[in-house]
Amino acid sequence: MRNQFRDWCAKHHAAVADAVVDSVAADHPTDAQLVAMARQYFKKFDNMAADPSMA
Repeated sequence: MRNQFRDWCAKHHAAVADAVVDSVAADHPTDAQLVAMARQYFKKFDNMAADPSMA
């Protein structure tokens, strides 16, 4: 279920599918919650100066 978006992108928009880094389970987050989740997820890569697509 979590990979449905990635699979859909691969079928319909291959360039976008390559940019999808990960999927995280969430139950209908608000816009603010979604932004907070993204910041939390990418903060660890900012701190390490790493590329999240290499994780």
